[in-house]
Amino acid sequence: MTLPAAIRKQLRLFEGDIFIARVEGRQIVFELMVDALWRSGSYDRSVIPPGVLGSEELMAERREEFRREEEEMGRQP
Repeated sequence: MTLPAAIRKQLRLFEGDIFIARVEGRQIVFELMVDALWRSGSYDRSVIPPGVLGSEELMAERREEFRREEEEMGRQP
């Protein structure tokens, strides 16, 4: 699925971001996995240094994982 650039920029979405989809009534809601982890309390805040946003840390980790996967597959991200 492709979102318009203005929406991606506003939401700070990046290639490789992972979404979770759920149904609410008659709507489909897409949520970034990092946000779902924060909401559920599944991410351990104690491993993130003070002053660092956890969501940015999670997104950076995901981008790095994506880059490694692309390298392993012989593609440039």
